[in-house]
Order: sequence, then structure tokens, then C-alpha cells
Amino acid sequence: MKTLQISFMPYFLNIIWSFDPILFSIFGFQITWLAFLSVIGFGFGYLFLYYSYRREKKSTKELELLTVYLLIFGFLGARIGYFINQSPINFFSDLQETVNFSVGGFSSQGGILGILFGLIVYSFGKRNFWQIVDKVAVSGLIVAFFVNIGNFLSSNDFGSPTKSNLGIAFTEQTGSLLHEVLDKVSTSKVLADTIQKEETEFIPIKIEISFIEEFNNRNEIETYLNTEVKQFLANQPNLYEPQQSNLKYQIADQKKDNKITAELSTFIIKNHPTQLYAALFYLILFILFFNRYFKLSVGKTTSFLFILIFLYNSLSIYYFGSLENTSFISSLINHAQWINISFILIGIILFIKSLNQPSRVSYY
Repeated sequence: MKTLQISFMPYFLNIIWSFDPILFSIFGFQITWLAFLSVIGFGFGYLFLYYSYRREKKSTKELELLTVYLLIFGFLGARIGYFINQSPINFFSDLQETVNFSVGGFSSQGGILGILFGLIVYSFGKRNFWQIVDKVAVSGLIVAFFVNIGNFLSSNDFGSPTKSNLGIAFTEQTGSLLHEVLDKVSTSKVLADTIQKEETEFIPIKIEISFIEEFNNRNEIETYLNTEVKQFLANQPNLYEPQQSNLKYQIADQKKDNKITAELSTFIIKNHPTQLYAALFYLILFILFFNRYFKLSVGKTTSFLFILIFLYNSLSIYYFGSLENTSFISSLINHAQWINISFILIGIILFIKSLNQPSRVSYY
């Protein structure tokens, strides 16, 4: 497992994050920290639901059925939401991609919508929807905490560059992106032992790559490096590759595993660890609402959480995400912001409806 290098400077924290996202492998399957911590999160979420059912003297047999609905509809919503948002053409042309775990990812908003739809189906004509959704909303907070810690360990979903000496340089994802995107690159990895810890915004790194295709001569390799590879590195948000100069590289004289290899020199930028910001936010909310849930009227817990969570998401995108360099008014036309604003409005409507609701009542 790769090591975490941390250097404490007098006035800022210099962190190079090269943590291995793979926890272990078994029978050819790789178990990631994200997958492992997601399961742990769901376990703690289930424990809260179990605790709330017991405290309200409700049958825990209902909880088993509810869990099945949450898992099925949450998964489908997260997968469908991802493909509709990222690749709608592929989704509608091949529905089997939805259950192909090697393709695509998950959408948190899609997962929430899927769970809400599942809860509507689960409670339709038999149970009080708002009683159930309040429980699920609070249990979801501890799930979100563990998922964001998993995202941090896996170097997923980090924020925009800090443009300062503060921040975290995520090297693990940087090393794997080259061979995942460029068709002529077979393998790529950041050489951890070559990373130079600098007291600057840009940290020098070296990336080793190997090529899939055989090149006729050295000139073809150099042309490919100075065009496609150079352009790819220059477009990465967590790298600094000067456009005006040629890419710095060294082509190995000897093949490695019968493949031509090259060593690239570039700079990595420190980014906002938005996964940790979000994890702390969800943990604080869970602590605040753990007992408060039992004292609030029906629907008020969900309405509060909708407003707080999606307001946080909106501000996080604006200050630490893809909309950092846009004006606030311009950011409102972004589709992600529209989703956040829609959920905030739903939360406000739910809050108004909850004003006349009693506190915890039976939903049987």
C-alpha cells in the first residue's frame, strides 16, 4: 500500500495524498475503500433505523422490508441518474449498462430521487410516508459521512485548486487517468518516490507511462507526447502543464515488459478536499438530528435536511467546485445548481406543510 506523505510547514499544511484506493483483492475482485466504507455506512444507517423503530415501539419486521426497498430503489436511482446526467444516449441504447459496475458511476441526487420514489411505493395506501422518510433522512446522514470518507481515500470528487500553498495534492487519480483516457497509453502511474515536496502552489511530479501501440520511430513517440499527451495534461484541473513550452519527458532506451515506456515531468496542484468538508458537514448534522428527530413534528426533519444539504451543495459547487470562477448569477444557469435549488424549494414546501403536523405518531 502506498504511503501518505505529510509535511507541516510554519504557516501552511503541505499534503501529498497518494493513498491506495484498493483495500484488498479476493478471487480476482478488487474491494475499494469506497465500497468498504459505503457498506459500513449502510450498516450504521440500518442501526439508527433499528434504534428508532425500537424506541417508537414499532415492529422491526417492517424494517426488513423497508431495507429491501431502500437498496433496490436507491441503487437504480443512483445508476439511472448518473447515466441520464452523463451519458443519456448510452443509457437509452443499452439498458444493461445500468448494472455493469465497470462502467460509469453513481449520482447522489439520482439516489435520493430513487429512494423517495421507493418510499412512496412502500408506503402507498398502508403507511405514513412522512414518518418513514424522516427516519430514512437521518440514517442517510451517517451513510453520506462514510461515503465521503471513502471518496477521500479513493481520491474521488475533490474540489477546485486552492491557488495557494494550502490544500491537498491528489496524486493517485492523476496517475491512472492517462491510461484510462488515452487509447495509446497502456499503463500510467505517478512515481511516488520522485515527488518533491515544495513550499509552493505547484508540486513537481513524474509520471511513468507505457504504450499499447508500437511506434515506427522515436519521432512518432515524441510527436504523440507533445500533442495528445501534452494536451491531456494541460486540461486536467489538478495539474499545471504550461501551454507555451514542450512537454518534459524521457523515453526509456530499454523496453519494460515488451513495451515502450516514458517518464513525464509536470506539476500537480493542491485542491480543496471537498470530500472531507462534506463528511464533516454530514457528521455534524447527524449528531444534531440524532435525538432532535424524536422531538420534531412529522416531516420537519426531512424539510430541514433538504434545505441544509442542498444549500450546502449549492455553495460547495460555487466556492470549491466547477463554478468557482463564475459569478453567482451565472452559476444559477448550471443544471447542477437547478437540481440543488429544486430540492431546496421542495424542502421549504415540506417545512410549511409540517407546521401543522403532530410530533411522532404511528404510521400504521
